[in-house]
Amino acid sequence: EILCVVNIQHDCASSGANCGIRNVQERQEHIITMRLQQLVYHAPTNTYFLNTHALHNYQHISALLPPDIRAQISMPCISDHQAVRLHAAALVRQKKASDSANPIDPEKARENDPPLAFDHSASKAT
Repeated sequence: EILCVVNIQHDCASSGANCGIRNVQERQEHIITMRLQQLVYHAPTNTYFLNTHALHNYQHISALLPPDIRAQISMPCISDHQAVRLHAAALVRQKKASDSANPIDPEKARENDPPLAFDHSASKAT
């Protein structure tokens, strides 16, 4: 019995160098042409993303997921909204203060940046 349809996408990033793009000669009416077409090739891994957002059948999918994965889905993307707002305001003030004659060095400006708001790599390690 089929309960619902799911949307999965291959996780090329975790497959490392096993995924990539290759050039293939196009065919036109069974004749190979000189034009090249880029194709994505996937490694034969069983690593996929399960798209659970904006689905009408989320309750069926959620019932099948292990509790630790359900906890990751409910984790907010931004853990410290205040820090993100303060950082954005500081960037706006910095941009307004700089003149076209005296631009800010982008490398120096990035040294004091807080971690990215949507970067969960630190929370995964803990």
